[in-house]
Amino acid sequence: MDRAAKKVSRSLKGRVQVDVTAEGNREPLFILLRSGVGGQLSNTIEKLRAVDSISLASLAHTCRRGPDELRAKYGLTPTQARNIVDAGPEIPMRIEELDLPSTTAIQLNTAPSGEPPSWQTLEELSKGQKATAVLLLLLLDSDAPLVVDQPEDDLDNRFITDVVVPRMRTEKRRRQFMFSTHNANIPVLGDAELILGLTAKGEASDGLAQIKGEHLGSIDTPSVRGLVEDLLEGGRYAFETRRLKYGF
Repeated sequence: MDRAAKKVSRSLKGRVQVDVTAEGNREPLFILLRSGVGGQLSNTIEKLRAVDSISLASLAHTCRRGPDELRAKYGLTPTQARNIVDAGPEIPMRIEELDLPSTTAIQLNTAPSGEPPSWQTLEELSKGQKATAVLLLLLLDSDAPLVVDQPEDDLDNRFITDVVVPRMRTEKRRRQFMFSTHNANIPVLGDAELILGLTAKGEASDGLAQIKGEHLGSIDTPSVRGLVEDLLEGGRYAFETRRLKYGF
């Protein structure tokens, strides 16, 4: 897992960073202490949680050496250390038998281009930033098909144009991409092999849609291009008006 995380971090250097911590999930240990030792353990658990790196074998060995060793090594109070030791020899044995799962931390660089990196964890990110980090991971080398439903709901157009579309154009030679979208940049700049224009049929609650024959094909098909112009660009007038306002 650590090798895979480093490979991902190299592939997405400067954008996404992945770190794996061996035995990072300490909940099984805390559950064991709550059930085997009992009493007020919240402060004990917080002190063990704050230890940067914890070895179960070392913890069990320290328990066997007595409360003074526990206090010195893990910063426990005399009462906390004594409670663990007094719980009996079974506790160190059960600690040694535990298997703590590894944890994975994903961070996204949220700094604007050209500025020093500002790394934030997934828990600190907005919904759109989370979608950015996840999609960057999904677009890494793979042979599996990728189905994405309306990425524009959470991603800005610049990211789609600068990151998603170039990756699609490169990877589509060996990987299938299927997008449901209202964003013209994806099928047009992505040079979609096949565009399917869905038309609602009946009540929306029924979830029905139909594909008209003239709305199936590539962007080179006049009827398909007309559909893209109308539905995704808002029509020729809207497109030209925006172009003039931007001064393009």
